[in-house]
Amino acid sequence: MALSLSLFLSSFLFLFLCVFPRSTSFEGTNVIQPFSVSAQQSDDKKTIVVRLVNHASEEYDASVSMGGGWRAASASAVTLASDDLNAENTAANVDNVAPHPLDGVSVGSTGVVQVKLPSHSYTVVSVTGA
Repeated sequence: MALSLSLFLSSFLFLFLCVFPRSTSFEGTNVIQPFSVSAQQSDDKKTIVVRLVNHASEEYDASVSMGGGWRAASASAVTLASDDLNAENTAANVDNVAPHPLDGVSVGSTGVVQVKLPSHSYTVVSVTGA
């Protein structure tokens, strides 16, 4: 399935910066269930970190775009997921559930980030601006 997310860096960003300097957060728009999304922009405005939770039992192809003229140049992702929802780490198996790099993250010619979200996953995407 496909999912499209938009993070807008426009007047909301300006208002948020005025109220909370040195901290910039965004809410996703066009986010459909069963997903959660949040993002923060670095102080130097060159990097945005997007956190995506896929609560669904199937993987999704997600498109993440930033509005307000902000375009992605590169992106990478790390995900935490397991096929077993009851999986846990133990003293004997401390890496049973552990973050790992996510392959297949790409940036299109329009600066939109494409990422495949595993089922029941928490994924952190680090996006560097153009």
